[in-house]
Amino acid sequence: MNFLTSLMGFIFGSTGTYTIAAVGKLVDDVTTTTEEKAALDLTDTISARTFAAPGNSPGLINNLVDAFNRLIRPGVTLWLIGGFSGWWRLPNTEIIDPVWFQIFLVVISFWFGGRMLVQDAPKFIAALRKK
Repeated sequence: MNFLTSLMGFIFGSTGTYTIAAVGKLVDDVTTTTEEKAALDLTDTISARTFAAPGNSPGLINNLVDAFNRLIRPGVTLWLIGGFSGWWRLPNTEIIDPVWFQIFLVVISFWFGGRMLVQDAPKFIAALRKK
C-alpha cells in the first residue's frame, strides 16, 4: 500500500493523505457540472450577441459596409427571380467564357452555400428525374 501511495503522490504531486485531495481536485478540474456548463453557455451566448450586433459600429462608412454586406444575398436572389419571371433579361450564359463562369460559380457557392449547390441541388434534380 505504501508503494501505491508513493506512486499516486508522484503522479499527482502530493504525498500521504493529500493524495485523495489531489485526485479530487484533478477530477473537479477535468469535469464540468451542469451549473458550470449553463454559466459557460450563457456567457458564450451574451458574448456572441454583443460581438456583431447591428448598429454597434459608429460612423457612416461602417454603416454603409454593414448595409452592403446584408444586401448581397437578397439582391442576387431578387435579380435572379426577376430575370426568371421575365421582368428583365439575364445574360446569355452560352457566350460567357467558361473560366469566368467557373469563377462566378465559386463566388455564388461562397455566398449561398457550397453544400446546396454541390450536393443538395444535384440530388434534388436526380430525385425529380426518377419520378
